[in-house]
Amino acid sequence: MTTPRHRRDKETAPTAPAPAGPSASEEPKSASSKLFDLRWLIAAMFLVYGVVLAVTGIFDSKAEIAKAAGVRINLWTGIGMFVVGLVFAVWARLRPLRKEDAEAGDE
Repeated sequence: MTTPRHRRDKETAPTAPAPAGPSASEEPKSASSKLFDLRWLIAAMFLVYGVVLAVTGIFDSKAEIAKAAGVRINLWTGIGMFVVGLVFAVWARLRPLRKEDAEAGDE
């Protein structure tokens, strides 16, 4: 069974564009929901590598410590990297990306 031509045209006819402002039934979509914050990736990398180095530094042999002039270099570097990762995570959490921030970065 076929639909009469005048009915088909109404069903497939293009509609007028939606109004610019959000309507009462729609929630405004945040532009920041589409943004990817690189600070989280950087924080995760520093945290993971910091933990790996700190654990390595805890189990360093006496020969490795002597080679580094008596300093547990892996332990201290791991702790430093872990702290930098925490700083990035706190920064990303306290100051999330907004659309204005992303547009300023594009210029």
